Amino acid sequence: MLWLERYGRLDLGQVLEPAISLARNGYPVSAELVLWLSDLENQTFSVPDSQRAYAREGVLPAEGDTIFMPKLADTFQSLVIAYNEELAESRPAQSRLPATMTIAVRSPRHLVSIPMKMTAT
Repeated sequence: MLWLERYGRLDLGQVLEPAISLARNGYPVSAELVLWLSDLENQTFSVPDSQRAYAREGVLPAEGDTIFMPKLADTFQSLVIAYNEELAESRPAQSRLPATMTIAVRSPRHLVSIPMKMTAT
């Protein structure tokens, strides 16, 4: 997290807290998200992590529904803990992270799950 140390004014917990809160407590589905998910329905259902996030019961959400992403919140919280331990102990934070994790990325025209292999440096 060199970028945060070099350019940041907040610690990682402060940076990720809004995302952790939304993922854990849920956020309302907007009309725009409904449109994106409808346009990308095949991709949403073909990627297991996307389906778990956006179609838990096999149905895309409607406007006003609430989406919860507790695993994403847990992942972000794990990053905060690892980062704080790194600062306290000066050890590579990656050595305490899971070997692999999947990150869902949403953009106006794409919904993609990206598996990432974590390696110690």
